[in-house]
Amino acid sequence: MIKQVPQVLDSYFLNTKSIEPLQSADNHVFKIYTTDDLRFILRIHHGFGFTEEVKANVVTEFEWLEYINSKTDLVVPRPVRMPNGEALCVIDIEGHPHICVLFDWIEGESAESFLDSQMLNRTGSTIAKLHKSSIEFSPTIEKCQVYWDQSHFFGPDSWIERGQLKTI
Repeated sequence: MIKQVPQVLDSYFLNTKSIEPLQSADNHVFKIYTTDDLRFILRIHHGFGFTEEVKANVVTEFEWLEYINSKTDLVVPRPVRMPNGEALCVIDIEGHPHICVLFDWIEGESAESFLDSQMLNRTGSTIAKLHKSSIEFSPTIEKCQVYWDQSHFFGPDSWIERGQLKTI
């Protein structure tokens, strides 16, 4: 999958210094370093089960993150639009379409080392703000719905059951 990353980044007119694989499961995720010292996250969705509904869900996620960035003080990934204004690009890999989206990198650290009552309080506040923004947000695409439930992650059509769980 990593050999397709430059093709995607060319669509954004980014000059890549290095590509670091981070995850390969339901999606392939890469940390991108550019020659002008910018950092991004590139997510390439798996190519199995690609439908217009899946594309609509990704566009809606992209728009919601844009909404959160513009209307709240939350630090969430900032989506990067294609130069033509599109939210995503679709590339063909071995005969399967793959949705690709790019986000600004957010520096941070794992919370597990400093999980305390203050962190739990901030987590609750963040969840409340996300909930409020989800109520206020109106997607441009009406019909899009993915259930992130047990069936999605562990059911017969999950990426685990399809044998797509891979380590990097």
